[in-house]
Amino acid sequence: MKPLSLATAFLSIMIIQTAMARDLSDIFRSGVLRIGTTGDYAPLTLCDKQGRCEGFAIDMAHSLGKYLSQVSGKTMIVEFVRTHWPDLHNDLENDGFDIAMGGITYTEDRDAQFLLSDPVIPSGKVVLMQKSMASAYTGLNDLQLVKQLSTSNLHLVINPGGTNQTFTMKYLPHMRSTLTADNREPFLMLRDHQSDVMITDRTEALYQVKQIPSLMIINDDMFSWTVSHKVYMTQKNNRALLSEVNRWLKETDIQRIQTRWF
Repeated sequence: MKPLSLATAFLSIMIIQTAMARDLSDIFRSGVLRIGTTGDYAPLTLCDKQGRCEGFAIDMAHSLGKYLSQVSGKTMIVEFVRTHWPDLHNDLENDGFDIAMGGITYTEDRDAQFLLSDPVIPSGKVVLMQKSMASAYTGLNDLQLVKQLSTSNLHLVINPGGTNQTFTMKYLPHMRSTLTADNREPFLMLRDHQSDVMITDRTEALYQVKQIPSLMIINDDMFSWTVSHKVYMTQKNNRALLSEVNRWLKETDIQRIQTRWF
């Protein structure tokens, strides 16, 4: 028998991994919907050391569980599986959970690799900065703001593995910066004045300025080329699950759930 080439072997492994994803009938039979979430992205998903989770995406996940209970005719348990931003895609590909929820921004790369839900809430990048340093950066257009930041002596804090890091690497590569280990540390550094500025989603920034009064959003209308939306994400072969997710989104009063958080 002719040995497999490395490329063929790799493709075979990928096919096996993708096939391992549970389809909707498997999920219904198990009675458990596994939700992958980072647990570090307030106000969308925040989990403590005991595994207790809260946030807008967590409330939405419970709502989805109730909807699927009605569809399946049996009680569905919602189980939260912790992941990290750098590991999110691999964990989903390897069937670590059925659907990823919480802070996931639509991107073309994600759309090519996974199935993405209909839009959940709007999304876009803003500059979150110490108020005491903000006067030189307010009232600028997008390009002026990027240039002003790039040539400043401000310290930029970056959370790892997501679209915030992608933005800073592309547009602000020469700023003094710290790449943190997780998504919580940047806000501790900003709170303690160990850093001056962060690029993050407007939803997260709106929440954080309430928690840390020394911060403000510089460009509330967001960088124009980043305006997008948050989505939920499944493997490519889970079309039946995604169809039910999109039906549920159409039937759900998202604004009512959102009001509790931001």
